Amino acid sequence: MEAPLPRPGLWHGLPETLKAFLILALFTLATRAWIFGDPVVNIDEQFYLMVGDRMLHGSLPYVDIWDRKPIGLFLIYAAACRLFADAVWGYQIMATISVILTSSLLFAMARRATSFWPALAGAAVYPAWLLVFGGVGGQSPVFYDLPMAMAAAWTLKLVIEPRNRNVTAEGCAIMVLAGIAMQIKYVAMFEGIFFGLTLLWLGLSRGRSLLVLAGHAVVWVLSALLPTVAAWGVYAAMGHGDAFVQANFLSIFGDTNPLLEAVGRLAALTFGLSPLLLCFGIVWRRRAGMDEAAPRAVAWMLGWAIASYAGFLIYGIWYDHYVLPVLMPLSLVAALAFGSVGWWRRLTGLVIGLGLVGGTARAAVDVQMNGNERELAQLSALVAPNLGNGCLYVNEELSALYKITRSCLPTRFVFPQHLALVAYQHALGIDQLFELRRVLASQPAVIVLSLTPDEYTRPETRSLLEAALKRGYRLAGTAIVGNATYAVYPLIRPPASKP
Repeated sequence: MEAPLPRPGLWHGLPETLKAFLILALFTLATRAWIFGDPVVNIDEQFYLMVGDRMLHGSLPYVDIWDRKPIGLFLIYAAACRLFADAVWGYQIMATISVILTSSLLFAMARRATSFWPALAGAAVYPAWLLVFGGVGGQSPVFYDLPMAMAAAWTLKLVIEPRNRNVTAEGCAIMVLAGIAMQIKYVAMFEGIFFGLTLLWLGLSRGRSLLVLAGHAVVWVLSALLPTVAAWGVYAAMGHGDAFVQANFLSIFGDTNPLLEAVGRLAALTFGLSPLLLCFGIVWRRRAGMDEAAPRAVAWMLGWAIASYAGFLIYGIWYDHYVLPVLMPLSLVAALAFGSVGWWRRLTGLVIGLGLVGGTARAAVDVQMNGNERELAQLSALVAPNLGNGCLYVNEELSALYKITRSCLPTRFVFPQHLALVAYQHALGIDQLFELRRVLASQPAVIVLSLTPDEYTRPETRSLLEAALKRGYRLAGTAIVGNATYAVYPLIRPPASKP
């Protein structure tokens, strides 16, 4: 009698999508969990968390606290404050979940055009390379990449299976997802345009007339704008429509960004992307000989990569975290490259290895430069005893101090640097010097400033601040946070009058 065949183990019996999800989840946690709980991992994230916290206590972005980020980003951080006892852990865990889900969707898309292991390796490129460009925490693309990945996966499904599908209705859903992403960061608009053009191409390929397609295009554009229009409508109903428009749309035209430095950043970022651009070159050269079952998928992935990089170029600022959305289509292209060469194991090791080594080194340097919870607590210990019932004013970097000390806000321009840097002098909707004079005239109980100001600090704002400190403040002490030394200046209070 023959012995029964052994049953396959539990792992071998799992669907490959679930296997990929579990592997990507463990890989993503390994790349990110070591920064959990760090409240100063990024200057932007400190501010977003502070705004989210203040929203739960009645503050309204753009009205009570000024910034140009869409309301969706602040709602995410408000949710972290509401759902987690420790909001810092909360938003970092939420960001990690977003990365896991995004990379899982990337696997599913890549799997349509290549085999399991190349698709899995390509999906792993995304969490590995996020660290290279400042995405170790909760930067806005880490969150808006998820709805964009959902929109991309849906669009790709239409591209591969164009028949017997309701492109019009499904196009509306795709564009709403792109619109949701835009309410986390408006730069998602450029990829949304590519998805919309894809829908128009699908309509043409199905024989739709230009008149019908024009009608569909209007509906799709309105679908993409729906989340933004809804946000504006809420503000307009509260009487703050002008504040919403100024912060979200007009302020960007007032920025001052030196062109030479921006071009230097662009060159450095393009060089940093070179391993992924190598993968793009491999796929571009081999595209004609790739799997005949998925020629449309390959062409569309290459097109998405081009459109995403073009959007990055058009925006014109070229800071590192603006590269993060480009990593999604480039991860798909990497998967295609891995699956098209005989030396795919070496190519995979090179691309993922460079991302892990370079990204971990970059993130470790950032953590060292930005400081840690212990250093922030030491600075806070100098601030809190001197606040009384007065407000704190932080001139540089550390908006986390507002949340830790529970201080009132002396101005709605509390992102450190808004009232300090040359770049913002025409972007705020008010005169920068006038607002700083008003803040100083209100006599904040404590002023915190860096002893080594940013190289782009506006000289007039620094002079105003230093003159006010000489007139009415005393030095309580200094504390080192990261690579900067901060001075704490309490207000010199007049002696209490005798009864």
